[in-house]
This record gives sequence, structure tokens and C-alpha cells, in this order.
Amino acid sequence: MGRLHPEMLQESHQEELARRRADEAYQAQRAAAEERTKQLCELRSRCVRYGDARQECAIAADFNRCVSVKMNGEDATGCTISGEILNPPPDLPYALVCALWGYRVTSTR
Repeated sequence: MGRLHPEMLQESHQEELARRRADEAYQAQRAAAEERTKQLCELRSRCVRYGDARQECAIAADFNRCVSVKMNGEDATGCTISGEILNPPPDLPYALVCALWGYRVTSTR
């Protein structure tokens, strides 16, 4: 059996390092994409809850307080009064994707 030349060992080591770096970059990119999906699903869910809260509080004596209580103090910035996302981004995940992540994406009305 022949011996590997030092140059071949060095090339093999460099190739392994390059593969590791590429894998780490890929994993970081996937983690960032997953985090973005979760953030958008949370926004979608929050907007649905906001739309429901507005409907449920329509006849309340103190509308704003009722909505605040039903939303648990969550901010509804970025949501329309009907419970949709205001100016949805092009990468907004499908409702099914958000539902699979455990987010509520449909109205209870």
C-alpha cells in the first residue's frame, strides 16, 4: 500500500474544511429562513386573533379595552381591521405551513 504525499493530505484536509464551511453556511441559512417563517406565521396568527377580537368586541361598552384584553396586550401593528396582514410580504408562508407549525391561522367567526 502506498503512502499519501503530504500535498495530498493537505488538499484532503482543505477539501474537508471547505465542506464543513459550506455545511455551516447552509445550516445558518436554513435556520434564518426557519426563523423568518416563524415570525411571519406569528404575525398571521396575531392578525387573525385581532380580527376576531374586533368582531367579538363590536358591542362592548369599552371597545379598545375589550380588544386589548382579548389580545392579551399584544400589538396588532401590521394587521388590517378584518384580521389580514397589511401589505403581506412576498415570502408569506401558506396558512397550511403555519398551521403545521402550530399557529392559529383561521378565524373562529
